[in-house]
Amino acid sequence: MKCERCGGFGIDVSFSGGVTALEAWEYEGWKCLNCGHVTDPLILENRIARAPRRRPAPMRAADGAPGMARAAA
Repeated sequence: MKCERCGGFGIDVSFSGGVTALEAWEYEGWKCLNCGHVTDPLILENRIARAPRRRPAPMRAADGAPGMARAAA
């Protein structure tokens, strides 16, 4: 995998932690061997959710002026 930050080599990594069995957590992700950048499925999901939504371009009239295009009668 190619790192999205530096373009370096990324590898699959398992992250785990927690003090007790009740607090334990584990997830899979990717880590760059060059810069240490970490990406996981939750990070990607949040980026998609927060990405700005693109608005459709406004329609232009037949004469090229901005505005709503008129329907043919």
